[in-house]
Amino acid sequence: ITLTQAKSYFGICTSDNSLRFSTMLLFAPKPCIEYVVIHELAHIIHKNHSKAFWGLVEKYCLEFRSRRAFLRQNGQIYKEMLQELHTLFA
Repeated sequence: ITLTQAKSYFGICTSDNSLRFSTMLLFAPKPCIEYVVIHELAHIIHKNHSKAFWGLVEKYCLEFRSRRAFLRQNGQIYKEMLQELHTLFA
């Protein structure tokens, strides 16, 4: 598991099952962070966004749709907040 400064994704699971999470998640509500972690863990089993993948995500996160929508709606704000944080400590 690695934390990154990525602004293009909240989380990613690589082909060798390494998990990377953007520090943008520091600004997200805890339920959304939980969704991202579950989403990326599900990619260890399903490397795509198939019906089986989403079924697994839903098994552990019943409200994944609303959490995903929230992140999509507010993602730009988190990018800006991360940029501001970098500016303060540069």
